[in-house]
Amino acid sequence: MSQVMRPTMQVVDGGFLTTIQDLGRPGYQRFGVPVSGAMDQYAMRIANLLVGNDEGSAVLEITLLGPILMFSSKARIALTGSDLGAAIDGIPIGSWRSVNIPKGSTLSFLGRKSGTRSYLAVSGGLDVLEIMGSRSTSIRESIGGFHGRPIEKGDTLQAFQSKIGLPLIAVPKLHIYDYSDSQQIRVILGPQQENFTKQAIQTFLSEPYEISNDCNRIGIRLVGPKLSHKSGPDIISDGTSFGSVQVPGNGMPLILMADRGTTGGYAKIATVITPDLWKLSQVLPGNNITFKSVTIKEAVAINKQREAEISNLKELISRISGLPLPSARILVDGQAYLVQDGLGTAIAKPTPLEGEFLTSKQHLKVTSKNISYSFSVELQVPFSGI
Repeated sequence: MSQVMRPTMQVVDGGFLTTIQDLGRPGYQRFGVPVSGAMDQYAMRIANLLVGNDEGSAVLEITLLGPILMFSSKARIALTGSDLGAAIDGIPIGSWRSVNIPKGSTLSFLGRKSGTRSYLAVSGGLDVLEIMGSRSTSIRESIGGFHGRPIEKGDTLQAFQSKIGLPLIAVPKLHIYDYSDSQQIRVILGPQQENFTKQAIQTFLSEPYEISNDCNRIGIRLVGPKLSHKSGPDIISDGTSFGSVQVPGNGMPLILMADRGTTGGYAKIATVITPDLWKLSQVLPGNNITFKSVTIKEAVAINKQREAEISNLKELISRISGLPLPSARILVDGQAYLVQDGLGTAIAKPTPLEGEFLTSKQHLKVTSKNISYSFSVELQVPFSGI
């Protein structure tokens, strides 16, 4: 019996900060263990869906300057989140789509075009040790991911056995968020808004704030109008959440992110709603944000709508993934190609060919719940003459 091959990558360069993340390890904050996990969980989940993974599978979170990865075997990948200029052997491949990587090819990043963090999912999901129910890296605690640290030159990464027979899919534009330099962040006031003056709350919800140079996976310090406390910033330490907005004694808001401490002793003026956390995960120093207050009921409705969008997209991808790939053909510049195991194999050009053909620019349209979506089904492997 032949050995099952699994996608394998050699790290030529680790990039600025590249870590393995999933949805984090909730349930252990009471023991002082941070949740960690992907900063932009929406992008991470979609990347996994594009390659046939469970949406919580481990991926690479790539920050600003991407790594250089050489693939020792063929693989199916997807990149979502920020556009850092991903390229295979120097040829740009775009993002928010699944792509085939031939054996021996090198993935690199030519430079940032938008956003801050990109997510690389490999079909099968990255295979690293699961600690407390998660494969996420927590750098400060040196646990999870690849030996509790960012990936480095010389590391070897491997995925679980990948699925075969999946079509190449591009995400419809309505599911791709706008990574602009100015974002409105929706928040629920509290849990300690009573510790702030009315003027402070009004200022917080009406004035813009700038992202400072002190922003990372732990938190984001803001620069802007000072917020005044009624009687000092300190409270009895309590639990923190992803998106808690603390205000220390200097009056400058501090937003806690994925690698935050498990407890905090500063009053929290507000909490960012879950569907808007991706915006904070993609900001850079100098970007501006404003805050808008919503009620708990409104926040729940917004989150339900976002989850419904993901569920609908998941359903559509599942339906498209049921296409009979072994018989699918693609017509490029008049030359027909047979799709086998996600890769193209040239075939003769009879006239006419039986079956249905797709050009490299044609989209497959699917209607679900009276909404029409278009998915790109494209030939990714270069052939001579194309």
